[in-house]
Amino acid sequence: MLGLLGVKCGACLLTKAKRRTPDSTRGYQSKPPDNNMLLKRNHLRPGQCLSCDHYVSPIKGRRVDGYGKRTQLDGYVGGAIYVDHASAKIFHHPQASLSAADTLRGKQIIEQEAHDLGRKIESYHSDNGIFAQKEFKDHREHQKQKLSFCGVGAHHQNGIAEINIKTVCNLARANLIHLMLMWPEKCNVNLWTLAINYAVWIFNRLPKASLGGLSPNEIWSGVRSDYADLRRAHVFGCPVYVLDPRLQNGVQIPKWDSRARVGMFVGFSTDHSSLVPLVLNTRTGNISPQYH
Repeated sequence: MLGLLGVKCGACLLTKAKRRTPDSTRGYQSKPPDNNMLLKRNHLRPGQCLSCDHYVSPIKGRRVDGYGKRTQLDGYVGGAIYVDHASAKIFHHPQASLSAADTLRGKQIIEQEAHDLGRKIESYHSDNGIFAQKEFKDHREHQKQKLSFCGVGAHHQNGIAEINIKTVCNLARANLIHLMLMWPEKCNVNLWTLAINYAVWIFNRLPKASLGGLSPNEIWSGVRSDYADLRRAHVFGCPVYVLDPRLQNGVQIPKWDSRARVGMFVGFSTDHSSLVPLVLNTRTGNISPQYH
């Protein structure tokens, strides 16, 4: 799409559209300098404090396992976002319910991932609600972690989690709208869970000026990256070609048969090498990690 300032992305324009507001520059007062980055102040070590919050989707999201036929029965209804204050790294855990049990399960997964890198999560900052329930409190006390809450109705006091939820949801919406424009017959909105996962995957690997030109993953892990992962990245929902299973197993096929099938790229597997993408079989609906 060609605009006044050059080529524009149609998916981005559809994603970012919002109501125009009157000019309010008159009398505008910026935040006092003492309030800038107040929630992150003195949080200099990765794992020192994570902000967390839930988001909700009116449409159930599909799981990676299965063929997507049970999404309306056991699909995801939302999820939890955790943001590390020091590194800005985002953790995403989709949930089939917003119960304390499901939230606690996501917390344990994140803490195990941190433990594998030698990090210990020391404290959390969140809204009241699920994070104030007994199961979450007991597990936090067992892990000797601190927890602070924002005031009732004062969601701005959990602004780090709120703004990052907005960021990854905008990225995921752009991914889905682009897929709808490019491949409408295969687009399904229940892929939003995978779109958010991929948005978080990209976000954590992109260098940021606010981090001195480093990515959140580099700050979190303490290891410089060669950004090879980004060079292997694809557009969410793009066609990819998967080698015929017989050829993968070293079996010959008839000379004139097709040697590959068309699938849809929906992100990278978290259980395999970064060379292994998740591919949606557009005929059966199955999602599988594919190397070839």
